[in-house]
Amino acid sequence: MTITHLLTTNAVVLAVSMTALWAYCVRIKDVSVIDAFWPFGMVLLAATSFVMLGAEGTQATILFGLTAIWGLRLSVHLFTRWRAHGVDPRYTAILGRLMAKRGWSFAKASFIQVFLMQYALLFIVCLPAQLGAAWGDDTPLSMIQWAGVAIALIGIAFETIGDAQLSLSQQPGHGRQGAGHGAMALYTASQLFWRCLHLVGDLAGGCKHPAGCCDHYRTDPHHFPADAGYGCADAGASP
Repeated sequence: MTITHLLTTNAVVLAVSMTALWAYCVRIKDVSVIDAFWPFGMVLLAATSFVMLGAEGTQATILFGLTAIWGLRLSVHLFTRWRAHGVDPRYTAILGRLMAKRGWSFAKASFIQVFLMQYALLFIVCLPAQLGAAWGDDTPLSMIQWAGVAIALIGIAFETIGDAQLSLSQQPGHGRQGAGHGAMALYTASQLFWRCLHLVGDLAGGCKHPAGCCDHYRTDPHHFPADAGYGCADAGASP
């Protein structure tokens, strides 16, 4: 299979998936669930590539495994948060201004401003995970590559603990007043540390084609103020 065929297939798979999600969002008048789809979409594209290329090498398997661990956990976390907190006020404000200014319907505004843009970004940012399987082989990983894998896993663990800690701090009656802001400050620091670790892990683990989970190389649309009941709990998407 050629790379062109692979990427074309992935583009179609992603387009169909996101179009279906867009139709659902139009029906419920809420696009917030797109945040949870972002990491899941990464896993979807990585899985499609892994299967279509028949990847069997150690490097390709580890690359897909890291992507899956990161993406599925974060997707479940963001989906659960969306179910608990409902509509993200950022999207309401952005789409509301666009609809008022240009006279667009909710369907048109959400498709162009949210889904079309996120489709392009997701596909491009996930290219390392899509193509990583093509360069994998059965060559045993070197010490520096194993170190990269370990660092990536440490980063994922850091992110998971931070999400859990922040969620706990935002529960009613938990801790002292303002504890959520303290957790936010700690979590922000952990996220900076995580991104540094993750980048180093990608470079060390990917060697010729630094990819890691290919997940954190974009602007983070998931940062919510702690007092809004959301929280900066998604390292997975950070532009």
